[in-house]
Amino acid sequence: MNYINIESFLSFILNNLDDGEITSSIQNIIANKYFKMSHSSEYTDIEDGEEFYQQYFYKYDVENELILKIISSERFLNWSNSFFKEIELFINSLNILNNKITLFRAISTEYDFIQKHLDESTKNISLGVCWSFKKEGAIPYHGVKKNNKHIIFQAEFDVTSIDFFRSILLNFSGDTSTEKEIRVFKDSSANNVLFFEKNLEVNELLQYELPSLELLTA
Repeated sequence: MNYINIESFLSFILNNLDDGEITSSIQNIIANKYFKMSHSSEYTDIEDGEEFYQQYFYKYDVENELILKIISSERFLNWSNSFFKEIELFINSLNILNNKITLFRAISTEYDFIQKHLDESTKNISLGVCWSFKKEGAIPYHGVKKNNKHIIFQAEFDVTSIDFFRSILLNFSGDTSTEKEIRVFKDSSANNVLFFEKNLEVNELLQYELPSLELLTA
């Protein structure tokens, strides 16, 4: 199934240049992929790419007008067709089955998550929108303390819950691609929730199933 196409992808970028995360991601893609791939003997007019490259890497004050100039150019549109083949390969690597995808999310917590869930009969929990399509990509980046418990959630989402545009930009942006991130829409729900608590003493993950848990994103 085709979840996006190149026209809708470029339209998403053009309509969201006031979003700092989107702007930063497309800056990285232009500088690290488009400009470098295009900077060859066949590339006869690199003024726009060179200008972008200099501004971004040395001044960090790229203007949206310059991004618009580049991604609206015929050369960029021609290049984007080959880039989109990379995007298709990425989507195919996500192991989407029957319009479902399994994602992972890590948290670091001071309290006993399992006991709190049992004591309070908690039926739902909000875990945010930043997930990973690989377990090794699920890392708690904030709030980590030495004695905290390390919890990794595994949950199944419908593909309609996935923000493919933003996820693609994050995975092809040089500074975030190692996180293997999938961005989920707010207020999405998940099924088949498992979680793993890391036992630091033996360096292993202990698996628990929470069938009563309704996991929401926010």
